[in-house]
Amino acid sequence: MRFPRVQRASGADLPRRRRLARGRPHPRCARDRDPLERPQRGGVLSAARHPRGAARRHGVRERVAGPCGQAVLARQSGPLPAPAPGAAGGRHGEDDDDGRRARGGRRVRRGGNRGALGVGGGRRGLGRLRARHGRAPGRARARPDGGARVKRLVIVGAGLTGLSAAYHLRGRGAEPAVLERSDTVGGACRTIAREGFEFDLTGHLLHLARAESHELLRALGVRGALGPHRRRAGIALAGTVTPYPIQINTYRLPREIRRECVLGFVEASARASGRGRPPASFAAWALDRFGEGFARHFFLPYNRKLFCADPAELTAEWVGRYVPRPEVADVIAGAFGLYRKPVGYNATFLYPRLGGIRVLADALAGALPAVRLECPVRSLCLGTREVGLESGETLGWDALVATAPLSHLAAMTVDLPVAARSAAARLRAVAVINLNLGVRGPAPRREHWLYVPEERFPFYRVGIPSNHGRVAPPGCHALSVEVSVPAGAPAPAGLRERCFAGLAELGLLRDAGDVAVVEEARIDPAYVLFDAVRPAAVAALRDAFRAAGVTVAGRWAEWKYSTMEDALWDGAAVGRRLAR
Repeated sequence: MRFPRVQRASGADLPRRRRLARGRPHPRCARDRDPLERPQRGGVLSAARHPRGAARRHGVRERVAGPCGQAVLARQSGPLPAPAPGAAGGRHGEDDDDGRRARGGRRVRRGGNRGALGVGGGRRGLGRLRARHGRAPGRARARPDGGARVKRLVIVGAGLTGLSAAYHLRGRGAEPAVLERSDTVGGACRTIAREGFEFDLTGHLLHLARAESHELLRALGVRGALGPHRRRAGIALAGTVTPYPIQINTYRLPREIRRECVLGFVEASARASGRGRPPASFAAWALDRFGEGFARHFFLPYNRKLFCADPAELTAEWVGRYVPRPEVADVIAGAFGLYRKPVGYNATFLYPRLGGIRVLADALAGALPAVRLECPVRSLCLGTREVGLESGETLGWDALVATAPLSHLAAMTVDLPVAARSAAARLRAVAVINLNLGVRGPAPRREHWLYVPEERFPFYRVGIPSNHGRVAPPGCHALSVEVSVPAGAPAPAGLRERCFAGLAELGLLRDAGDVAVVEEARIDPAYVLFDAVRPAAVAALRDAFRAAGVTVAGRWAEWKYSTMEDALWDGAAVGRRLAR
């Protein structure tokens, strides 16, 4: 990392720092290395004890300014325990009148000791961080204990995957520089606090399929803060709401739709014995697996809304564990309301009793020496293995973990091979516009969320998070409305009014005057599209990055569909591999 002359790290000319040949710098990379002598923004986050006691790990953080949003989440007193040896394992808020930013009881103070970097807020931390990351590309430093050389590690993105990778590198001889463009950690797994409401970015519920996940949550000190729930989800269809999954819950649907779904499933099952090759598209898969009725009334219209694409253009590569297929007897029982067994990967889930889903990312970040917030990456140069930051600093890497969306990584890489750049142009995704509503009065229904496949409604899903967590002030409830648009596209005109009208039609909003707070957020990209060109395009990009010491990890960097649990273990796998 190059510092402006006024902030040059002491000891920059220490002996035994040899430059290793890395090939010719790309011209844009060379420009990125020019230090900018301008005021730096952002600051240092230090963790303080929570007023309710030491048991609460996600405590108060104060910002003490530093370069390029150099935000350090200092270790809480009494470091969190390392994960068990056998365990596997991105900016919202409201400004108060005094200029501080409040997030769920935590306050962030801007300004302070400008120019101090600080791990834990001190100059000793500044020296340690510079000693590890202030070297020119290709230089390595022997560990003080005489052990193996410490790699220069950089992690782009402080979502769950990036934080988990850094967490699983703790105490293993390497301390990565974790870079996050937002002013808070978590990526899409974060919570916006506003006027007493806690709004997650869309529904983020923790579905755990591995025993090791519970061990990790206990090691982080958050397992006890998570309450267990049995899924209560519904499908709003044909003027009624029937329980999810629809395959075994047609009993509340109109008689003709119920008949069409059940008979179609029986016919599809009878054809199953003569199947040859797997269906070529998601549309063909839905017809083949579930029959005409289920496909026409739910699977095709819902996924058309979700992905903003014709299901015939999509593959069924992603469905796997996410779409359960029952037996014929189960479907028939479900037509009479007689099937009651839990079905699907999300039949149960955990959710924080207080504070929203951000507590998970906060716990991971609180166990790390440093996370640099408000520190967007401007460029990657594979030839010289350098990250160029918006502030003008550069960081060299021996290994880089990229968790940002694969399309964004390709766009910021200045010397990406032509074939890989062409592959990136073929990646497709949708963005999600998330309208979070704080509403006066009790929750209108008892479900945790509803799927809405019908085209006349602008949203594909509505969550009622007040039914699984304390996310609203007394006497109020929260709604989470999700609308898909193509990645990069603006929100449709009149979207808010159309959403309010649709909620009223479904009985989810009694009166628009009851809405006390509207918080609009955007996740872009949110869902990647699985089409015929995706596998080859992703492989070409992954190979190009891997050749330069870059590992793409996590849902968006790997351009896949996955859960929060998957994100934790994607990061853990990368962290452990790099620590070897």
